[in-house]
Amino acid sequence: MPSDTVKHALPAAMMATEHANTRREPRFQLRFSIEVCGFGPDSQPFRVRTITLDVSEWGCRFEMPFRMDANCVFTLQALSDDAGNPAKCAAVMFQVVRVVESKGRWEVAAWKIAEAKVWPVDLPAAPPESPDADAARMRQDGSER
Repeated sequence: MPSDTVKHALPAAMMATEHANTRREPRFQLRFSIEVCGFGPDSQPFRVRTITLDVSEWGCRFEMPFRMDANCVFTLQALSDDAGNPAKCAAVMFQVVRVVESKGRWEVAAWKIAEAKVWPVDLPAAPPESPDADAARMRQDGSER
């Protein structure tokens, strides 16, 4: 029985890795208020409100006050758009791809693991982000800390 579970879980894990390795979609420097919920490294549940640093159709970057483990799964829900208007978006499952310590906080890069609309705007209409040092560093740093 456990081997059946592994057979079904393996393709999803392989897809996650492949997507993370090949994704080259445009990122947009949009600041959405979000709520992140999951289980921390201490196995205790958490619910944290924070703001995105950048977003794409399949992922985002945001800061957390504590370190999240690589590959951990959590829910993310957009609470407001970049103008502060309330968002009517459902919570969506995400997976941590990369974690980097930055300025006393933890910068998390994650991608959604289900095809669902997560952002309160249509991204192709949003202006692409301008490169900045933190974003460039995050993209070039392939290590997980």
